[in-house]
Amino acid sequence: GVQTCALPILIMASDVEDQRRFAVFEPLTVPGGEFTPMEAMQQLVNRTLLLDQMDEQELVTPPADADVDKEIAELREHIPACAGQHCETEEGWRRFLAAHGYTEAQLHERWKQRMQILDFVSARFRTGIRITKPEIETYYKEKLVPEFEKRKLTPPPLERVSDRIDEVLLQQHVNVLLGDYLRSLKDAGSVQILDPQYNTLGNSPATNANNSGGDVPGVARHGGEQ
Repeated sequence: GVQTCALPILIMASDVEDQRRFAVFEPLTVPGGEFTPMEAMQQLVNRTLLLDQMDEQELVTPPADADVDKEIAELREHIPACAGQHCETEEGWRRFLAAHGYTEAQLHERWKQRMQILDFVSARFRTGIRITKPEIETYYKEKLVPEFEKRKLTPPPLERVSDRIDEVLLQQHVNVLLGDYLRSLKDAGSVQILDPQYNTLGNSPATNANNSGGDVPGVARHGGEQ
């Protein structure tokens, strides 16, 4: 099973906002291009739990920088919000990044971490989770294509994004497991949600929540089993 970690975790409101802004770079994962504050918080907690596991289990190594650059180059072609922003040019791309709070170097490091997490998820959780071709096709038709059509853009062909959609669906399965894990940590007192608006994390699937502003939404981790 998933193991707990004794390190405390404190997530700032700025972290939640950063996670919301990062969603624009994940058009396959987040059709619409923005997390709600609650969804962003859930993603942050899930990412933190996975990073804990990665540190403990050492199953994967960071991807090569050349592989990261290749994925980002492909990414630039498939971001709906890039329409009309000249993301195909270096100047346009840098301007788009800056508008969402990133430099090229910052996005490279963030995407590198994302790739390593996905590698870990595949290595650690793929056994027992089978993503079928019809699931991938349904996600493509119901989630991805409408987002591109809404912006009057041509969606990428299914064969070009099927592997990415497979990753998205695998991550969704893992997120359910992490929700169960977080709930067990809360029940055991190993995690405390400090901000009341995020107290439903680890309970039923998150519903929309309004951001309360500049307070510190925190997840405090203490104790824990090794």
